[in-house]
Amino acid sequence: SEETYYHQFCCGFFPGGWFFSPSAGIGALSVAGLSAEAAGQRVLTFIKEIFPSYEATCSLYGIREIRVSVSGAVKRPGLTNVTPLSRLTDLLDAAGGVQPNAVLHRTRLIRDSEEEQILDLTSYYHEGDLSQNPYLKGGDQVIVPYGEITTDLVLVRGLGTGITYQAIKPGETLALLMKRIAHGKNADRGSVILQRQWGADQPEQQVIAADQFSSITLQPGDVLYINTIAEIAVVGEVRAAGRLPFQPGLTAEDYVILAGGVTRDGSPRKVEIARADGRTLRGGDTQVQAGDTIYVPRSFNSVFLGQLGMIQAALTFLNIYLAYLAATRAGL
Repeated sequence: SEETYYHQFCCGFFPGGWFFSPSAGIGALSVAGLSAEAAGQRVLTFIKEIFPSYEATCSLYGIREIRVSVSGAVKRPGLTNVTPLSRLTDLLDAAGGVQPNAVLHRTRLIRDSEEEQILDLTSYYHEGDLSQNPYLKGGDQVIVPYGEITTDLVLVRGLGTGITYQAIKPGETLALLMKRIAHGKNADRGSVILQRQWGADQPEQQVIAADQFSSITLQPGDVLYINTIAEIAVVGEVRAAGRLPFQPGLTAEDYVILAGGVTRDGSPRKVEIARADGRTLRGGDTQVQAGDTIYVPRSFNSVFLGQLGMIQAALTFLNIYLAYLAATRAGL
């Protein structure tokens, strides 16, 4: 009978696109410029020529790492390991992200110590322009410049982070900035207060409504006041306790429903509302104010049955103990 033998070899592709596998008896094979699929097919063809009776398969096991340098307005500058499939934004993520005052539209990429490109990463983030987010090569140097207050930055107050500077691109609108900095944050997107030297006949501060964001072109030195949306805490016997955005006009009962409703053990008739000023109100029809905490207590039946269960357990233990005493005395 014929026996089948299986051999597994881990081979590597070396700089310049050369493939070697001394353990498999395979010499140098050039696969430069080929995709992973095409390179695998060439390797299989080469193996078949050397070992005609072999049946072989080839799959990609891992991707080698390359080392690139990143400096400037990033949170963790230095040498970083990435793969040849990594783009510029992957490198910035690996470096902990960029600082708020990073000028992304003037990011510098230096390759082979000579070739330098100025890349506009805001075009990639806003429009998906992949030409501004290239793949990396080993030895690349990336420099993310810091913005200058008088030429590149606006001041942002609020968002729960105090005061931060944000770099803007020439011609960038308030809508694009809000999309970039308010994503994933509890920001009030309904309006923004913009402070600017508008002119002698206009107030220094103006409230910009959301439908005007796209028409406002930002200028270096602008000051933006972005509020956070107030939240309501819903706790106790509800199915999804947590924090919910404040919506004027809603009652405590409305928020209980938004929190998934009352559990089987909850008492919807005894809802309590704790105000920020220290007062406590009761009733599901109470209109909620910003900063309130809504508490749904356990119902009387739930508490009573829980206590009754403990009493029953205690009585059961007592009966067992009395039976033990009776049996002991009978034995005497």
